[in-house]
Amino acid sequence: MRRVFFLVLGTTANVRWVIGGTAAISMAAAAVLRLLTNEAEFDSYSTSLWWAVQTVTTVGYGDVVPEEGPGRAVAAVLMIVGVAFVSVLTATVTAGLVDRRRRERRNDPLMESLERIEQRLDALDRRLSG
Repeated sequence: MRRVFFLVLGTTANVRWVIGGTAAISMAAAAVLRLLTNEAEFDSYSTSLWWAVQTVTTVGYGDVVPEEGPGRAVAAVLMIVGVAFVSVLTATVTAGLVDRRRRERRNDPLMESLERIEQRLDALDRRLSG
């Protein structure tokens, strides 16, 4: 399973960037939220981090939510980042699968035969048109 995951995403470096970037954004958002909101709302950094992780992953249980303006502003930014992250991850996985299939087709004898037939038809078409 791990091998398939890395084949789809490209390289181990890509996976590290995705995971590291998401973790960094979550930790930064948790710190900013903790600084901007009152202690009654987010009583610890761990509560803020829990909220940030569930928000950036678009899970959003709703057990911890910011209720004041600054906290909601941080939440809005983090939600946009979370949706963008899911979009980029989906596009990366799709591109990896398409590229893998394209590489498999290059070595397919049937595809090679079809390519030769297409080239011959193009040559005949040029002769008849010219």
